[in-house]
Amino acid sequence: MLLLTPSAVLLVLILFGFVGCDHFYGLEQNPLPGYSDNIKSEPSLVAYWRLGEPSSTPVPSTGTAIDQVGGRNGNYNSIPINADAKRHSFGAPGTITLGNTPGLLELTSPTDETKDPCIEVNGGFVEVPFDAVLNPSPFTFEAWVFPEFGGDPPNNFYCLVESSAPEGGVQKKLGFALYAGPANPSSVQPQPYQWQVWMGNGQNFQQVAVASDNVKFDQITYLALTFDPGAPAPNLILYVYYPGTGQDISFNSVAKIQGSVTNYRPNNQGGGGTLLIGMGRNVFPGVQVDPVALQPLLYAFSGKIQEVALYSTALIIDTLAKHEMAGGMI
Repeated sequence: MLLLTPSAVLLVLILFGFVGCDHFYGLEQNPLPGYSDNIKSEPSLVAYWRLGEPSSTPVPSTGTAIDQVGGRNGNYNSIPINADAKRHSFGAPGTITLGNTPGLLELTSPTDETKDPCIEVNGGFVEVPFDAVLNPSPFTFEAWVFPEFGGDPPNNFYCLVESSAPEGGVQKKLGFALYAGPANPSSVQPQPYQWQVWMGNGQNFQQVAVASDNVKFDQITYLALTFDPGAPAPNLILYVYYPGTGQDISFNSVAKIQGSVTNYRPNNQGGGGTLLIGMGRNVFPGVQVDPVALQPLLYAFSGKIQEVALYSTALIIDTLAKHEMAGGMI
C-alpha cells in the first residue's frame, strides 16, 4: 500500500482547492470535443451551416442561416411547389420549421447533442448566394438528414442539395446535386427511392451514379458525398451511415455509391447559380417549352436537415467515421 507523507497529503489538498474536485476528476466537464469542434478542426472546411437557428427566426429572411466558417450565410425561404408529374416532382406545401428539438445528433454522453436543433422542410429551403469558393473540385458534402417522404407516390425526386448553373434561360450544365429518387424514372413500374448523384459536364446535367440500396425513411441518416477527379476509381463515393443500428463503419458497409466521373465541371464560373439546401432547380428554369407550367424550383426535400458542411477535399473514411462518431451512437 502506498502511504502519503503529510507534505504529500497537503499538496493533494492544495490541488483540489485550486482546480476544484469536478475539474480534477472531469465530473462536470466535457473531456471530448463537441460535434462542431470536430468539424471545424478539418483544414479543408469551406462552409458549415448547422441549421440550428431558433424557431423565432423569420422566414423568409436574408443571411440568417449562419455559416460557421467563412461568413457565407444562407437565406431561409419557402415556396409551395405544384406537382409536376412530367418532371417527377411531387407537390410541396412550402413549409419550414426552425429550431426543432431534439435534433438529429444522437451522442448523449458526455454531452447531450440532441439539444442542438435542426430544420424541418417540405418546400422550405436554404439558398446561399453564388460564390466560386462554394464549388470546389475535389469536394466533400456532408449532412445529417431524416427523410419523411416514404408515403408519397413513387417515381418522384427529392433534392437534398444542388449547386448548378445557369439559373435561367437555358438548360443547367454545370455543378452537382444529391437527390433521392428512382433509378429509372421513365419506367412504368414503381421504382424504389435511392440516393443518386447528378453532375454537369458543360453540355448537360445528368445522373452519374445511383446508390446500391434504398433510402431508409424516418431514420436518422449521416451522408457524406466525396469526389476527387484526380483519384483512381472510384473517385465518386457516397457514404451512408445509420447511427444507433450497429452498422459496421467499414468501407464496404457504408459506401453506397462507388463510381467514376471524368468530365465534371463545377458551378464555379462567374454568374453561376446559388447553392440550394432542401430544394432543386428545374431542368429548364424559366423556359416555356411545353404545355406544363414550368417552375424555377422543383424536387423539394421533405424531412429534417442538420449540420451541412462543405470541404475542398475528398475526405477519407477514417475522417468521416470520426465525424459520425462525434455526433451519433455506434
